[in-house]
Amino acid sequence: MLLLLLLLVLSMTWALWQQFRPLAPVELEALKSELAAFRSQQAAYEARADDAQSDSSPLIVLPEGPFDPNDLGEEQWMQLGLNEREAKGVIRYRDAAGGFHYLEDMENVRSIGKERFQAWLPYIRLPKRPVREVRTSGKGSMAARREERPRVSADGPDTTGKPLLVELNSTDSATLVAVPGIGPSFSKGILAYRELLGGYTSFDQLHEVYVLRDHPEAIERFLHHLRLDTARVRSIPINSCTADRLAAHPYVRWKQAKALVAYRDQHGPFHTLDELSGCVLMDTITLRKLAPYLTLE
Repeated sequence: MLLLLLLLVLSMTWALWQQFRPLAPVELEALKSELAAFRSQQAAYEARADDAQSDSSPLIVLPEGPFDPNDLGEEQWMQLGLNEREAKGVIRYRDAAGGFHYLEDMENVRSIGKERFQAWLPYIRLPKRPVREVRTSGKGSMAARREERPRVSADGPDTTGKPLLVELNSTDSATLVAVPGIGPSFSKGILAYRELLGGYTSFDQLHEVYVLRDHPEAIERFLHHLRLDTARVRSIPINSCTADRLAAHPYVRWKQAKALVAYRDQHGPFHTLDELSGCVLMDTITLRKLAPYLTLE
């Protein structure tokens, strides 16, 4: 009995010593590595869960009556069934576009989605975009009226008679609308998408503008009047930006931005942009499109 009691006391003493003794540096580093791996797996799991939730049917809440989407704040959007992230996305898009002017403007908002838009359609107090009559011949034709516009450049009226050439990343609406083939609707869409992107890095991005997606022939008509200064593009410092800042870019989904920031916090700052592919949610296509907007600051 005395021997068993002595063994029991020794066992308890050893267990207490193992519990409270300071860890050796090697053991501490091993625990840190295990913790970092666990957090990485947890971030990937949460991102996949967010993805599954976003891919499911959205919560649709019908409004109590007609509403103007330009007057709604974050709380009012959430009362219509949007979560906090979706509500902020709608407001961010609305502010960048200068407000919703027509019903078709809301159809392009990813945070709302097609299903919600169709359900809310009878309640939205916005007009439909008017259909313009385009005439191709005659003295009063639209083509003729466009040719009568004064030729202006980014610096003011062009008195030399040279063809109009506009720098796309610095021009304003008044200058852009004077380009042959670009009317007020196209100009508004081009500038709104430029604001979301932070600037154009390629003319191919014009095909991503909502109002131009179905009009590739229009882009071909006015493309030779444009030039690009990519030095004016706003960059995103990938090693210091927040997930909200990164998710504000149209090429990045919220779950990707969250996973990238978590990956950076766990593995340290990125030394090359190729290292972003180490994040499980960053695909090659997205990285190629996003790379011109990223810096390693």
